[in-house]
Amino acid sequence: MRENAVDIDIIADHLHQTNSPTTSTPSKNDQLVEFIAPLIHEVVTKLKALQPQKTEGQALRRVQALEAQLKAAQDQLAAASLSDQPQSHTSSPNPPPKRSPSSAHLGSTPKRKARKTEETAEQKLSKMFPPQEASAPSVPAAAEDVRRTPGCISDGDDGSLLSVSKILDASSPVLKQYQPGGFSAATIKKWFQTFPTETQQPAKKIIQILNDSGVTKTDLQQAAIQYGLPMDMSLKMTPSTLHQIVAIGASLTA
Repeated sequence: MRENAVDIDIIADHLHQTNSPTTSTPSKNDQLVEFIAPLIHEVVTKLKALQPQKTEGQALRRVQALEAQLKAAQDQLAAASLSDQPQSHTSSPNPPPKRSPSSAHLGSTPKRKARKTEETAEQKLSKMFPPQEASAPSVPAAAEDVRRTPGCISDGDDGSLLSVSKILDASSPVLKQYQPGGFSAATIKKWFQTFPTETQQPAKKIIQILNDSGVTKTDLQQAAIQYGLPMDMSLKMTPSTLHQIVAIGASLTA
């Protein structure tokens, strides 16, 4: 893409302005997933056209699910835009008070939307890990302040409580505040070891689950990006380093 002067940031911004000219474009730095989503949709659509008809695997089902979610989000955005238009005042003298749009709509502010995502993440991950104290992580250097229940997955756990699909379904971009300094195996190993034992223990078991499942590198890259890893960095990583990134992300959001 660089040799052909293809700038994915400019393309993503253009798609936002074309598809939703009345809506502000998400921030590339603070809302990377939302910013790049239209471009990913276009790329996936082109790739599906090239895919053999008989290919029916987990990756295809995930793409279809993402497309369905994207269409639902676009429908919600359109509904929210209509609800924001001025209403006629020919109704009864005492109209009911206006209510603020639900945080479930895409029109919600980023902070309210983030809170909703966190609440949904707790509901999704409550079946993956045993209950533990709620404590927002700081940074790896101060991770000793995080209070977690040791052994989120017991030593005798065979992985039945934590499926691969749940591990890959990132609930929030938690790794945005834990960015590794590089993408080499040595750098990621040191980064992994900066987290407290309470985070490393379940992460190691998650790595084992991923190794046993034979999940593809493409699915690992997609999950790492959803957990908050920059896209350009995820493309340079090996499957083993991506295992560590995704495992830490899943452990921190538990």
